[in-house]
Amino acid sequence: IYGGFMKIVVDDIIVIYDDMNIPVGEFRVVPARDDSDIYGDIEPREGPLKHNGIKSIEDSLKSDNFTRIGVGIGNPAENEEIADFLLAPFTKEERRKIKDISEEIIDAACIALFESPKAAKNKYND
Repeated sequence: IYGGFMKIVVDDIIVIYDDMNIPVGEFRVVPARDDSDIYGDIEPREGPLKHNGIKSIEDSLKSDNFTRIGVGIGNPAENEEIADFLLAPFTKEERRKIKDISEEIIDAACIALFESPKAAKNKYND
């Protein structure tokens, strides 16, 4: 249980964030682990580029066991600095791609919240 006034259980938290490990126009649901996961496949908690915001949340919660919905923003060009890439505005095409999946992202979050994160993963992850 995460401390504080609300006594929120960490594995009930859902974080939606921008993810450079996912192409623009795609998203991925990674459910919090539960006891049954020790016998099945364990989802990677992050790709090769660790998100500073996610690291900060993990540090605050003292856990990485929360559900994540990573919204793809793509990768910087080979010679582009990560900070410059992250601060640059989306192109018109990138904005369209993100808008095209926005309803699905909302649906995935609602399924994760009201049904289960694994149900959201099963519906939306390939």
